[in-house]
Amino acid sequence: MNKKNSVTEAISPSWSGSGDDLFDTIQVLKNREIHDGYFGIDIVFKFSDTFKYPLVFEIKSSDSVVESIAIAFNIPKKDKTKWAIEERIIVPEVCEAITREDFIKYFADIVEKDGNFAVYIDKKPTEYEKLKFHTLTDEQKVVFNEHLLMAIIKVLDERKEMI
Repeated sequence: MNKKNSVTEAISPSWSGSGDDLFDTIQVLKNREIHDGYFGIDIVFKFSDTFKYPLVFEIKSSDSVVESIAIAFNIPKKDKTKWAIEERIIVPEVCEAITREDFIKYFADIVEKDGNFAVYIDKKPTEYEKLKFHTLTDEQKVVFNEHLLMAIIKVLDERKEMI
């Protein structure tokens, strides 16, 4: 008799890396057929001084490109009241205000701060099951291609000039 194991098996990412690995990962992603993918980042996306959480992008192939289609904020559930306010009231407002440029700056932060990321293709990690994903508008979507690479490099160059 086979007994099911009560321990959930950890899902390994299709790719993972940090900092400069992001450029190679974008190159790999741009040519992939992705039906259901996730791009999780461990550094915080800072929208304001009080709203700063790691982001998870849902990614998918569309018309021969890979693009972000939705985002989720990885808000810890330590304080259930704060979590409920953030998730139900603040997140929808942030999702309306966020721009593609904000995401490009966030990708530049990954490179600059040597942040870790993981890409899951056609599998969804258990910890992402609990997240609420919010659909992005066409103006907010990020396409994983050379244009994104150039935009990230431009932000990094501008930051270096400011120093």
